[in-house]
Amino acid sequence: TVTSAAESRLPAMRAALDSPAARVVFALREPVDRSFSDYRFCYRPYFEARNLAWDDAVAAALPLYDRCYNRTLAADDDARLEAYYGPSCLHLRRADPYGLIRKSLYYYQVTFFARVFGRAAVLVVTAEQLRADAPAVAAAVAAHARFLCPFTFPSIAPVHATLTSPRPDHFWSRPVYHRLRRWFEPYNALLFAYLDTDPAAFRWNPTEEPRTLRDVSPRRRTTR
Repeated sequence: TVTSAAESRLPAMRAALDSPAARVVFALREPVDRSFSDYRFCYRPYFEARNLAWDDAVAAALPLYDRCYNRTLAADDDARLEAYYGPSCLHLRRADPYGLIRKSLYYYQVTFFARVFGRAAVLVVTAEQLRADAPAVAAAVAAHARFLCPFTFPSIAPVHATLTSPRPDHFWSRPVYHRLRRWFEPYNALLFAYLDTDPAAFRWNPTEEPRTLRDVSPRRRTTR
């Protein structure tokens, strides 16, 4: 999961020690959609108790990420991975509660697992591909995992794992949603280039908006 992959280098390294020939599958979701879903998942007790809207949590962390990560966008993989996993940007863990941004920076997670297990051992699929054609994605995963027995996959009904709904004024707003979409673009571009793919293949359609966006961002709140 992105929770363990984003935490440190250790999950990949420990898994490789235990199963060096393992086949790795990442199931990713469009980064901003994942961020808000994670916000809802962690809403109670953390964000609700602090009266902290998604807009405010995200907007407060972005400048700190810029200072730590922008300088590595044109660097090599070693420098990028060191910024993500190393101590120089460790303060971002506190600035980004529950990794609303960090866990959506998939490039670092995928490339490090590929470095540990080998690029051929890592398959990336997306939640959007699953929604569009779950049997085809399941068949690709089965082939990648080298299942010995034949499998057929019927249509798979969607499951909504996050039932918590934040307060209306804590929902994501249209301005901050689009700001974060633009912010993720260079990091997504690194991922697409590494995987030799594009947003269309991932079904990360930049023209589609969630129906729950608010038109006006709330005023900043000071929480203690």
